[in-house]
Amino acid sequence: MAGTGALQGCRSVSLLTVLLSAVFPMSASAGDWRTTTSVSQTTSYENNPELGQNGRQSNTLREFSPSILSSYESETYGLDLDLSGTLVRSRNSAVTGDSTRLDLNVANDLDFDRIRLFSDLALTRRAVESSEFNDGELTTDAANATVSNDQEVEEMSLSSRGEWDTSDLVSVFATHNFRNVRFDGGGGDDFVNNDLSLGASWPLSDRLDLTPSLGFTRFEPSNEGSDTTNLMRADLRANYLYDDRTLASVSFGVLDFEDTRDYSLDAQLQRSFEKSSFTLGLSRTVSPGDESELEVSDSASLGLSYTFSDLTSANFDAQYRENEDIESQQAGISLVHVYSDKVSFGINFDWIESTDVSNINETETVQYRADPFVTWTLSEDLNARLSYRELQERETDRETVRSRRVSFTISYSKQYD
Repeated sequence: MAGTGALQGCRSVSLLTVLLSAVFPMSASAGDWRTTTSVSQTTSYENNPELGQNGRQSNTLREFSPSILSSYESETYGLDLDLSGTLVRSRNSAVTGDSTRLDLNVANDLDFDRIRLFSDLALTRRAVESSEFNDGELTTDAANATVSNDQEVEEMSLSSRGEWDTSDLVSVFATHNFRNVRFDGGGGDDFVNNDLSLGASWPLSDRLDLTPSLGFTRFEPSNEGSDTTNLMRADLRANYLYDDRTLASVSFGVLDFEDTRDYSLDAQLQRSFEKSSFTLGLSRTVSPGDESELEVSDSASLGLSYTFSDLTSANFDAQYRENEDIESQQAGISLVHVYSDKVSFGINFDWIESTDVSNINETETVQYRADPFVTWTLSEDLNARLSYRELQERETDRETVRSRRVSFTISYSKQYD
């Protein structure tokens, strides 16, 4: 099934390419190109990247990251092309192997008088270093495919959206999202996911607008023991602008899967003040999983920002998340001070606690991180960054382990109009 979905996705991409090549030349002379090229080199030394208690092995990583971002804009057509890659070379292959990470994103839009068309093609290949925090969410969840230690993921996604203004107030839309995800290592199962939505949006007043929609999701895991999942849903989103500084947004959905009915929720409240702002969020996501059942995840979040002066600012964020396998909470604070027009420095503090509740003997992992850094501008196009990370991790029935890392990055970027 996964292969069939991938073939259909490739056909969609081919059709998109043909359409773009047909439309784009007609308007090329009327638009403007803007291109930014950049390249960076990062060298990192870490004394215990595997967070081992005994037989610790240090490692040095060298990461070379070129990228190109090009955009085109005319009266009716827009195109964004973002291509980046990272070549990772490790001194100690027993700790981290050499790898190549790639990201390609192509987004385009057509804007006519009452009709707008959008599409986005993304190809990614990504991995996570072994010392990054792993909260156990290695999953083939269609909504949130994540990576864990020694895990690589290759993903192709194609998103398209069409909008039609049927009147001065009402707009109808149709969206289609395709994903083909392949895991390499870590035990993840490949999957193909197709999602289709139809809806409409209209403002009831200057402050309130509503968006009802109907959707269908088809999730096809490659695991022979798992069946294809078909999911129907109905959603209603409301956005309310209380005043120029306060915005509330709520989306409620009802989902139907075989004989099971559940609900989804996404609520946010944003408020800004003269020197500060905050965001409150509640969410309940329901998506197909690789066990031929629905996977539910509940979360609550808080974000705060405060500007002490034109030179100093702070941000704070906290989140609680729970599903059938994991309960996790985390909080972080960052401080940044601009010392001069060429130098700035700051520090990040993070605390993460995750409990694996899927087993009888629950395993708790707690991690603390402190990351001071300094950045400076060497010239108009050349920048540098020096950072240090102190990391501590404690697990149930295991002593606290530590790892220290020093990183230096130099980056160059150039914009062409």
